[in-house]
Amino acid sequence: MGNNNGHVAENFFYNSFVKHRSFGGYVFDFIDKNLERTYKDIRDEFDIILTNSDFMVIVEVKYNFHPEDVKTVLKKIRNFRILFPNYKDYTIFGAIAGMAMPQKTIEQAKKYGFFVFTQDGTNLKILNDQVVAYNK
Repeated sequence: MGNNNGHVAENFFYNSFVKHRSFGGYVFDFIDKNLERTYKDIRDEFDIILTNSDFMVIVEVKYNFHPEDVKTVLKKIRNFRILFPNYKDYTIFGAIAGMAMPQKTIEQAKKYGFFVFTQDGTNLKILNDQVVAYNK
């Protein structure tokens, strides 16, 4: 069930970034999801990467983002620079995204200077409006 929740959260935020490609004064042209790479003894997976010609955001996604998970983004940024040397001149920002975001997690992320994303409950998309009424 934990993996399913993780996939739900990743898809939610990925689709949200596809619709809203600008935030923090930046516009992003490319969005990648579940990017994996290995080099020598370093292997990492990146949930969502947003890029334009100069900047990128590495987004770590959790269904319920705990405060102790926030610092993993720093390791991901370091690993990204090693695993993707073609982006060595890019300015990289860290970000966390969670369906549930405890206040302590938000405070920890702000301490590191990361973007913080969560849902606000207003994103509803109807996939079928051809319904059948069932009367008694």
